[in-house]
Amino acid sequence: MKSDDITVQQLFQDRRQYMVPFYQRAYVWTRGNQWDQLWEDILAKAEARLLGGPTTPHFLGAIVLDPQPRAGLIGVDTLHIIDGQQRLTTLQFVLKAAKIALKSVNATSISEIITSTLVNSNPDTMRDADVEKYKVWPTFRDRDNYILAFAAES
Repeated sequence: MKSDDITVQQLFQDRRQYMVPFYQRAYVWTRGNQWDQLWEDILAKAEARLLGGPTTPHFLGAIVLDPQPRAGLIGVDTLHIIDGQQRLTTLQFVLKAAKIALKSVNATSISEIITSTLVNSNPDTMRDADVEKYKVWPTFRDRDNYILAFAAES
């Protein structure tokens, strides 16, 4: 077992996919129960940064991953999410929303930085680019809505 403190950028920067195994529960986080608190935490960190004050890392919780074997050079690295799928999925939604907001104010250079945390590059080297392009791949129960959310432009 390996334990590391990492940033959201580090978590999503490499060419990999966090896959939610079929036996995991569906996505259940709601605005009132989890989203609002996470958003308040994000705002507090952003405000501290904007004011130039000291910033401390935010502990989002432990994420337990199970690396999957990879046969050959084709495809992306895949890790099954044993614990943390709600948090990883929510972070993807937050990053997608940030990308849309930045694009709407023509901050395209920053928007492109966020793109690399949402999708894997080089689709020509993937077994199934329609699936492997996503950094997080939910269970079959959540996939249609997840794909719709990531296709949204506003």
